[in-house]
Amino acid sequence: MLIKLIGSIVVIFSFYGFGWYMAECTKKRREEMLGFKKAFLLFSGETMYAGGALWEIFENIGKRCAGRAGQAFLKASELLYGKGAGGAFAAWEEAVDKSLDGSFMIAEDIDNIKAFGRCLGFSDEMSQLSNADLTVSYIDEKSMELKELYSEQKRLYKSLGIMAGLLIVVVII
Repeated sequence: MLIKLIGSIVVIFSFYGFGWYMAECTKKRREEMLGFKKAFLLFSGETMYAGGALWEIFENIGKRCAGRAGQAFLKASELLYGKGAGGAFAAWEEAVDKSLDGSFMIAEDIDNIKAFGRCLGFSDEMSQLSNADLTVSYIDEKSMELKELYSEQKRLYKSLGIMAGLLIVVVII
């Protein structure tokens, strides 16, 4: 009887933990996107006021940002400086792919972040800034959606986890 009780508690807490994890995935996705928002805002400031080569701008941003956004900008800087990529867009795309491998972001988010690089290196400063602003507005919109979604999912997933655990326990016993 004690083994059934311990097993039941483990099953319930396991399903609760899975529900908690599912809710936290939404939170982590939002945090990663906000990291990129900060990086794109820094890009706008660096481009307008500091200037310099694109690899220098990316390197400065990468050093000032933590997480996956910083990794992406540092990797793009490395690829641009070493001329290991076939242009700025190819370097940006490769850097984003490498830094967002295993990320909580979905394909739509990654595609929008990659789209930022389409005008890098061959268009004028204003086009690059407007492209960064467009990406920031996408992130703002998704961030608000994810904030609301997280508050809903937090309770929902945890409750569903407990209920699914209880259902499994009742069916097994």
